[in-house]
Amino acid sequence: MTDNDLQAYARYADPETSWEAAESLTSDTIRQSQEQVWGLFKVYGAMTDKELCVRAATHEIMQSHSGLRTRRHELVVLGILQWSGDFKLDGKRRHRIWEKADV
Repeated sequence: MTDNDLQAYARYADPETSWEAAESLTSDTIRQSQEQVWGLFKVYGAMTDKELCVRAATHEIMQSHSGLRTRRHELVVLGILQWSGDFKLDGKRRHRIWEKADV
């Protein structure tokens, strides 16, 4: 990972607080939060975003559910994680299962 790969961003329609939060993050902060998510995948293996949030809480990782999903997405973009191609059913809803990438 390079510092260029670790840029925080906010979407055009996001409120100004999201833009402020994105600007306040440094590459070290992003790297640490990504490492926390990556660490959960190393311990537990493949999981859904919902399972990721539950396990993060169990390990007292202080990130919001939205933040955890964003860090997981960043790891997908970096090629560290990938969608397994499978879903897990939770009632009537399907959730994608994420796994370590074949690198």
